[in-house]
Amino acid sequence: MQSLVEAYNNTSYRVELPNEVVTLRPGNHCPALNSFLATGGWNSAAVITAFNPRSTVTSHEENVAANASLLAAAQDRGYEVHFGAGVGDDPKWGPEESFLLCGIALPEALALAVQFEQNAIAFHAVNLKTGIELTEILAAG
Repeated sequence: MQSLVEAYNNTSYRVELPNEVVTLRPGNHCPALNSFLATGGWNSAAVITAFNPRSTVTSHEENVAANASLLAAAQDRGYEVHFGAGVGDDPKWGPEESFLLCGIALPEALALAVQFEQNAIAFHAVNLKTGIELTEILAAG
């Protein structure tokens, strides 16, 4: 079985932006997301879920309730939020509903992940001057 880090790195993070669906993949470029972030004046975003805390399979009802709490927490902090899903290459794990939080700084993203008992997040950062981007998986706890 793959390690958790391998599983997270082998996941496509699909996000519903206003005019298109983009897919983030660790180590790959995502010009459409970069453009969207630049238009909003942001240089970072994070994909976070509250599904399956600590990678323990949880009921759909519990996952939906936890994600609703995460959404409320993100909105209370003023982040623009877009819906998405993490879809792993491993068919044993079903898609996990998630959110893209625009403009969130790494420490705040990791704090939310810890609050919602997530092992990791997908964090996307782009240098608006150079255009250099990076999507990576970062351990949260």
